Amino acid sequence: MNTTKHADSRIEQRSIPSVVIDLILDFGATEHHRGCEKLWLDKKGLRQAKKYLGKPHQSYAQLLKDIYLIVDDGTVITAARRDRHHKRDRH
Repeated sequence: MNTTKHADSRIEQRSIPSVVIDLILDFGATEHHRGCEKLWLDKKGLRQAKKYLGKPHQSYAQLLKDIYLIVDDGTVITAARRDRHHKRDRH
């Protein structure tokens, strides 16, 4: 996973585990957002991630729902927690 310095700072500030970033990159849904891609776990991706993690790590489920990534050319630009429904943010 390639990340920018900005993304590294945000991931650390927001206490997002690296396993969550990897799961979103592997199973996330995408949409174009201001010239980049926005990745998050939709219902299908969340099911796949839960299956991959197994029962001992189901506590990540709520965290997985709330995180999204902005990616450009395979590099994570930033990571954040959603505070509202992502479809309202479309431009």
